[in-house]
Amino acid sequence: MSEQISRQQLFRLNPFKILEMISNKSEHKTKNNQTIKLNIIRPPGAIEESQFINTCEQCHACIDACEYNAIQPLGPETGSLENTPALFPGSNACHWCDGFPCNKVCPSGALQKTDSPNAIAKVQLNHDNCFNAQGILCDDCVSVCPPSVGAISSSMRDIALNTDMCVGCGMCIDICESPKPALTIKK
Repeated sequence: MSEQISRQQLFRLNPFKILEMISNKSEHKTKNNQTIKLNIIRPPGAIEESQFINTCEQCHACIDACEYNAIQPLGPETGSLENTPALFPGSNACHWCDGFPCNKVCPSGALQKTDSPNAIAKVQLNHDNCFNAQGILCDDCVSVCPPSVGAISSSMRDIALNTDMCVGCGMCIDICESPKPALTIKK
């Protein structure tokens, strides 16, 4: 961990971020080919992670272009990845905007300019934790899934998630009020 995070970054860290970083299982390579454990979800149109970190200029044009403030710079707990753009769908979902203004403004090519980017992550549905399984009628996740995606549907009080259509925007996670997580997201 000390190879990844400078002394200055270490003193800026929140202790809970350190615990979160230690417990996370996803691995990513930095510019120096060092491995760090993070689950980073990049904005729509992002190129492959190792190329992304070498291409992104950290200009924050994508952050400024996101009208929902869904794209945020990574913090000091990410070491050399600090200030690169990322999404945190569990706290502020990507709205999968028409025209993808975030990737249209990227000057470096780290975000490819496209009207239909690949999925940024995948949502998983735990039916047992869903309100519908407990007899409470709820279709909030269906109502917020972007119409251009349409990955979640409901029929006869049963929620269905089409993982092939899911883009991982996290809109469904943001709105779900189930006491136990009914929806989770993974890169």
